[in-house]
Amino acid sequence: ITFNDKLRVQIITGPNQNGKSRFMDSIGLHQIMFQAGWPIFAQKAEMSPKTDLRVHYVHSGVGILGESRFSNECQDVFRNFSEFYGAYPLFLIDEPYTGTNYLDAEQLLKEILLSCSEENVTVFLTTHFHGLIDFVSSLPNGHNLHCVVTDDDSFTYKIEEGSSTKSNALLVAEKAGVRYENIKSIIKQRRELDYNSFQVEKKDDLPF
Repeated sequence: ITFNDKLRVQIITGPNQNGKSRFMDSIGLHQIMFQAGWPIFAQKAEMSPKTDLRVHYVHSGVGILGESRFSNECQDVFRNFSEFYGAYPLFLIDEPYTGTNYLDAEQLLKEILLSCSEENVTVFLTTHFHGLIDFVSSLPNGHNLHCVVTDDDSFTYKIEEGSSTKSNALLVAEKAGVRYENIKSIIKQRRELDYNSFQVEKKDDLPF
């Protein structure tokens, strides 16, 4: 893990469930452990203190009544920037702005990354928005990282330099049983269960 003045703004791309978020977790945890004076899990390290550590992680069920997930995220991002303390903050952002269309999301994330680049905020951001890859490369202190997968798409849980446009969303969905054939089968099974449980007569001529 390397971040300094020349590597201030970094994004991590790659397939689901291959370690992006856990990699970022380790950055925050080790920064806390280092600044608390505790041993860290590394053979060697050269670290400097941060004046603040902020995180934006999206979890299910976020938001309040009458507020969209995206609106809640915007407010959380605003709160984090508003509460930055000191000249050298560290901001960890995990897969933000997925609750709106990807074009708007990419534009907003570019603005966050550009602001951090110009104002010397150290930021790590995990994302599946591949439109950010070239943009980050264009920043003077931008850098791309990616999850490494083998030629047969096996996970390695390693993070290396460079970017990745690979996605395993369909495979994850298949394992979860929510592809087309799975869903059709589930619907049929549930329908038969309801017919049998409630002894409902099957009718194909209902008006709804």
